[in-house]
Amino acid sequence: MQLSFQERLESIKAGCLGATAFGLVYGLTLLGNTYFNLLTSTLNSDWINLGLNFGSGLLSGFLFAVTYRYIIRQDDNAHLRDGAVLAFTLVRSSGLIALPTTEDPLAIAILMGESLIGFAVVRSSLDWAMARDWLRPFKS
Repeated sequence: MQLSFQERLESIKAGCLGATAFGLVYGLTLLGNTYFNLLTSTLNSDWINLGLNFGSGLLSGFLFAVTYRYIIRQDDNAHLRDGAVLAFTLVRSSGLIALPTTEDPLAIAILMGESLIGFAVVRSSLDWAMARDWLRPFKS
């Protein structure tokens, strides 16, 4: 099946919205973690790690948004939508948990919470944009 240019453009729009939404959430949680000193003793917070984590967050948000658009299509199944958010949360969190510096259960819970909130915000942003016809779901 050949995708049309319009479908590709919609995927890119969804991905950019997802990357922006996830980046904003990640930036806010990073500021919150720094302000409350939640992860500073657990995670190495040099500029390279922060840049890599932020880039990983942007890429995760982009890929989630593109995938979410294909997952939901024309379906109005809340379980499918929630499952997509939880699946991406588990994948992203398991990658972050594998870091050798995250052995503290509080740090693991915070990282999982950040991912869950980030993907939930991306989902809400996409649903909001689709409800206003700024973005169209993938047509089956």
